[in-house]
Parts: sequence; structure tokens; C-alpha cells
Amino acid sequence: MANTQKSAGLAAVLALFFGPIGMLYASFGSAATMFLVNIVVGIFTAGFGLLLTIPIGAFWAYSIVEGENQGH
Repeated sequence: MANTQKSAGLAAVLALFFGPIGMLYASFGSAATMFLVNIVVGIFTAGFGLLLTIPIGAFWAYSIVEGENQGH
């Protein structure tokens, strides 16, 4: 089986523009977690907290793919 690597940059861009749905490219578990976090934060901050959680998700997606590409 071929060892295919994902693009960490693409993972970050998808997560930045599409939020948790974009994170599905990196990991289903992290996407589900951020989906729930974004719902809670969005409700309690009237959506303004998403200005913080969306970039965190993008960084998380980048980190996941980088780790997978390096074999961690």
C-alpha cells in the first residue's frame, strides 16, 4: 500500500475557512470535538468566541497532519 501524505497547509486552510467541517480532512475525532466546542462557545459568547476557536482549530488540524506525516 502506498504511503500517502496529507497537506498540512491544506488542512489549516480548510479548517480556517470551513471550521470543524474543514477539520474532517485532518481527523474525524478532532472535527467532532471542535464542533461541540464551537457550539458551546458560540452560544455563550453570541458567536464572538468563534474568532478564537476557529483559528485554534486550524492550528490543531495543521498539527495533526504534520504529526501523521512525520509518523507520530
